[in-house]
Amino acid sequence: MYTRCPSCRAEICFDPPANAANLPEGYKHKIRCPNCGVTIGVKIPSVTAIAQTQPTFTPQNPYADRPEQVYRAEVRTEKADKFAGKVPKKLSGRPRSIGCFVLGVLLLATVILGYLSTDMLGDVKLLQGLVFFDGLSVLTDIELLKAAFEVSIVDGLVYCLPVIFFFAAALTVVCALICFAIGKFPRYLNFVWSLGVLAVAACILFFPFLGSSPATYTVADHFESIIASEMYLIFVPVALALIYVIFSFGFMVKPMKKWVPAAE
Repeated sequence: MYTRCPSCRAEICFDPPANAANLPEGYKHKIRCPNCGVTIGVKIPSVTAIAQTQPTFTPQNPYADRPEQVYRAEVRTEKADKFAGKVPKKLSGRPRSIGCFVLGVLLLATVILGYLSTDMLGDVKLLQGLVFFDGLSVLTDIELLKAAFEVSIVDGLVYCLPVIFFFAAALTVVCALICFAIGKFPRYLNFVWSLGVLAVAACILFFPFLGSSPATYTVADHFESIIASEMYLIFVPVALALIYVIFSFGFMVKPMKKWVPAAE
């Protein structure tokens, strides 16, 4: 089928839509002029007219040396019309790196406060819940760490959970600083990493049920014991790790580019 561009007056050749028989009366097919880029709405004739053999195109001036050029139109979809005249622009990963840096610092602060509550702030009862995340004290007592592994490898790993959490929090801060410096952000790797941090924090919270001799009481009894001992802050690192997972999931599903006008 043929039509003429109302903007540049160029002759355009295009194919009718495949579902022309199901189109409503007066439907206008959107095509794009390859010459000037203007989107045109062409009214599709009846199915009977489409089934007929299309006439051969004849230039307006058959005696000219060169016939008028016929352009093959590009069919425009709704998505193409939405991004018409726009180009993708890659976004910087620095804002996301700042968010991960803040969460990493907060996770690291819980470890430091747990260490201080063990060493210097033992009289502050509110901080006793963070003692379970004190990986620094574990690192300073290598003999006790070796003794835990001598009992069993599982008990040694459970005893090392605060150390793993400390290194995970510290590595989150360092990696966030590196990503901020280079302006890039590994979305999928960051989400997987956040799941690992949450898993370690959850294991520390439920540590009595881990190891070679797990506790025989229920999880409800474990929470009641925590509340009775007023060790409420034990839930803070787990909550921070959960927030980290939620933000990392949002960072992962949101693409690192946006469509901006081509003039920008």
